[in-house]
Amino acid sequence: MHGLVDDDFDLIHKITVEEYLRACEETDQRTELIDGVIYDMTAQHARHARAITRWQDQLRAFLGDDRVIPQVTVWIDDHSAPDPDLVVLRTGVEIDQDAIIPLEAVELLIEVCVSTRRRDLVAKRRIYARAGIATYVVVEPVDDLAHVLQVPRDGLYTVEAEVALDDLDLAALVNR
Repeated sequence: MHGLVDDDFDLIHKITVEEYLRACEETDQRTELIDGVIYDMTAQHARHARAITRWQDQLRAFLGDDRVIPQVTVWIDDHSAPDPDLVVLRTGVEIDQDAIIPLEAVELLIEVCVSTRRRDLVAKRRIYARAGIATYVVVEPVDDLAHVLQVPRDGLYTVEAEVALDDLDLAALVNR
């Protein structure tokens, strides 16, 4: 029997963002692209929606409406176009309102994880650090905890803190 060798993995076709966007035109299913793999997105429940609203309101009170965008696709690289729960744009950046958010426009990303912990803390963490996203926050409302990941270097976040949600000050993590 033939066993798997490393070369077999070279035969796997990683979907590009362009291919992904064309495929998305033909479906209403909620998905996101991470490292060339299409992931189905889970249904959002009240806990998830309330957490997004809480952090969105806090950020908008500090930064205004123009810099905070909920649940929008971000073009990270040729094989990744995830849909973070909240995106904070860099100061003074103008974006095309009818296009995917480009990586260069992003200052901070927030994921609220209720049922997607592994994806948020492993797969997305990897692509965001590799892309140089300065600050990535994973909010876990069930555990009343946030993971604040900062200072990406060589594809890894070099600073990580776990913070109780009541102590999480997102305004301190962004440039005004």
